[in-house]
Amino acid sequence: VRTFRRTIDETKGNKFFDFHGWPPGLRQVIFRDCKRVPLRFYIIDDSGSMGTMDGLQIAKNATGKLTPMPCSRWSELREMLLFLADMSRCLGVTTQFQLLNGADPIVIGLNDEDDTESLELLKEALNEEPAGQTPLCTHINSVVKEITAIAETLRANKQKVAVIIATDGESSDGNVAQALQPLINLPVFVVIRLCTNEASITKYWDEIDGQLELDIDVLDDLIGEGKQVSVYNPWLTYSMHIHRLREFGSSMKELDLLDQLTLTSEQMRLLCNKIFLNGQDETLPHPGADWDEFLRRLQTLNERQTAVFCPRTKMMMPWVDMKLLIKTYAKDNIKESSAACVLS
Repeated sequence: VRTFRRTIDETKGNKFFDFHGWPPGLRQVIFRDCKRVPLRFYIIDDSGSMGTMDGLQIAKNATGKLTPMPCSRWSELREMLLFLADMSRCLGVTTQFQLLNGADPIVIGLNDEDDTESLELLKEALNEEPAGQTPLCTHINSVVKEITAIAETLRANKQKVAVIIATDGESSDGNVAQALQPLINLPVFVVIRLCTNEASITKYWDEIDGQLELDIDVLDDLIGEGKQVSVYNPWLTYSMHIHRLREFGSSMKELDLLDQLTLTSEQMRLLCNKIFLNGQDETLPHPGADWDEFLRRLQTLNERQTAVFCPRTKMMMPWVDMKLLIKTYAKDNIKESSAACVLS
């Protein structure tokens, strides 16, 4: 933690990703992100409203089919946090979990014998029923102080810190925008993981995002994000793997754009590389240079990967819907490809 240049345990990480069925490219995205973003702070809303029963978990039903199951907001968040805590432990990336009303901050990912004990402490804390108010500002101020103390080291290493706020409401102890304001001048980016679909809360956080010149990504749950992504990029199956990557605080810019606009051909190519091919930008040809070859190679890669749960169709689907990808990008790229052939 003092040097921020600790080695990521890729061997343990790959075992973890093997178990959870992650494709090769997204693993490399995680490994690189852990070097660029060596420290994460989770500010966790454990207020009473988190017990509301409008959460969702993706689980197997009686027939063994994956399907969205109703649960409390707290159960949905607990599942997410335990997954990311275990991933942090396996990778050896320092991650601090800070409950608003519960346990003292718990740090995981120090690559020492205390990690197993810390993970058990976190499980115990998350097994408690949510109760209390939402003192977000107090905890944001605490995290700001910690980041300020290490900011120069981070800048010297060209690194950042991720702050992930998981909440279902408004702050009960002050102005969140003001509390977040100091982060503008620090090497940090912020993820807001909303644990509710209430329009007033979504509006509250969207307005905070609009007030600040800060790198903020506001996330819904898997189903909500999947619906938004399908509006702009219906060719992509927005899998739980991608969602967990965003909840972990990824610096991969293409992910932030998925629910905001249709990716350009180049952005689409880069994303496919980062899913399937260890993030090697040169591996897939540019679709405008050789559209047919691009499709052929992408189809091969797509067929090699195990199908994943699609939040739009509620079915197991390939990572890329080739028909929808062709519908989205063929027109422009066939023209470009033809022009490239003429010029050559």
